[in-house]
Amino acid sequence: CWNNLIEDVEQELTWAGIKDVNVDFEYPAYTTPENAQKYSQLVGVLNKHLDSTIGDSFVVVSAYADSADRATRSDVRLTDPKSLAENADVLFIMAYDFHQPESATAGPVSPLEGSYTTSRLNLTTALKAYLEVVPASKLILGLPFYGYNWVVEDALPMSTRIAGNESIGFSKSISYAEVTDLLIKKQLTPLWDNTSKTPYVNYIDKETGSKHQIWYDNGESLKYKANLAQKNHLLGVGVWAVGFEGGYINLWDAFRTQL
Repeated sequence: CWNNLIEDVEQELTWAGIKDVNVDFEYPAYTTPENAQKYSQLVGVLNKHLDSTIGDSFVVVSAYADSADRATRSDVRLTDPKSLAENADVLFIMAYDFHQPESATAGPVSPLEGSYTTSRLNLTTALKAYLEVVPASKLILGLPFYGYNWVVEDALPMSTRIAGNESIGFSKSISYAEVTDLLIKKQLTPLWDNTSKTPYVNYIDKETGSKHQIWYDNGESLKYKANLAQKNHLLGVGVWAVGFEGGYINLWDAFRTQL
């Protein structure tokens, strides 16, 4: 199985004329420490193989934000930061999805600070846990170019989510471009959560009468998070995903001014 995967990856890279690869296995979300170690070994075998066949290949592995914090538990993430860092060239920390469409409440997707019902972690504490086991030079802080649009009970910050249906709509993801278009179309003014350093906005869908709350990241919030990467001397920042910004380049401007 490993040999087939590695051969397939090499063939795809050769066909595309590139030599670098991002390895991103996200499921199962939780597993045993033994499986996590096997995954790290697979990454190591892949890395050595590509270095010997393609030459100086760069293997980046995506890892959950809470992977380092969970590393000593029985239900660990598949991505064990310490052993992965020994086998991969770089780890891409997926520093988002602290709140998701199925969460009990709306809330920041990528909070700089704060503690929440969905997670006691935030970007600052999650990164601190990583830095205890992985050199800063091997870390990229992955940041979101998207948010989530929740159907909620009221306009209070982090309002309780209402289970969606066909008549009132469903909670769902929303790209930065879609958020910006919505702000312009409905002439909405975003609010600011100073703990998480992220914006959010409330509105009522006139067609369904349902209340909505969107949490997302903009140029201002990304400056704070890029600064977190810079002051901790990380290799850099990354995003999920390029293209979600549409024609609004201010997200990139935030990185240019901060890094």
